[in-house]
Amino acid sequence: MKMPAPPRNLFIAIWAALLTLLFSWFGLSHFNIGPAGTAVILTLAVCQMLLVIAFFM
Repeated sequence: MKMPAPPRNLFIAIWAALLTLLFSWFGLSHFNIGPAGTAVILTLAVCQMLLVIAFFM
């Protein structure tokens, strides 16, 4: 049985969220905020990973 395709707006929202996380990740990489920076960047990377796994795989 075929499932209906998800709405296009969902993919646009996920794409926008991934770009937002990417640019915030890139922006934070230019600041030296010590060990907290590593934790924040890893958290952003995990969020990106979860979005990709949940919606595109």
